[in-house]
Amino acid sequence: MPEDPPRVLPAEPPTLAPAYYATRARGLRRDVWAVLHPPYTAWHLSYVLIGASLAPVLSLQRLLATLLAFFFAVGVSAHALDELRGRPLHTELPGGVLWTVAIAGLVLAVGLGFAGVVVVGVGLLPFFSSSPTTSSCSAADSMAISGLPFRGAPSPC
Repeated sequence: MPEDPPRVLPAEPPTLAPAYYATRARGLRRDVWAVLHPPYTAWHLSYVLIGASLAPVLSLQRLLATLLAFFFAVGVSAHALDELRGRPLHTELPGGVLWTVAIAGLVLAVGLGFAGVVVVGVGLLPFFSSSPTTSSCSAADSMAISGLPFRGAPSPC
């Protein structure tokens, strides 16, 4: 029986993109798209829509304001802070830009929240949070702190 020829392994395994939506391409458009985390942002915005669908009366103005607040807080601010912590998406956005975007997103979200307090009432105030899981920890850290299962080495925040 003839012997099989020896296998030739590639010198280096192919480098994968940090996320399927964050391609290996470079540039401002790719970096902004990656930092916005489209699937995760949409996932969290869907919770707002689910909550709105459970309300006895749908107010489109309140729904839009809540969607915008969540987008600015989670989709923009939290994801910019995640990228500042270790560059998991390998963007080339300067740290100053990420800090500016994170602060602006948070200011816009809180501004929309306070506008909601004026319109709806002080009953919204308990929904304002200043926990460390939303300000300085990555999603993995937040999951570890909250006790949710996460495969990876959680780091203290």
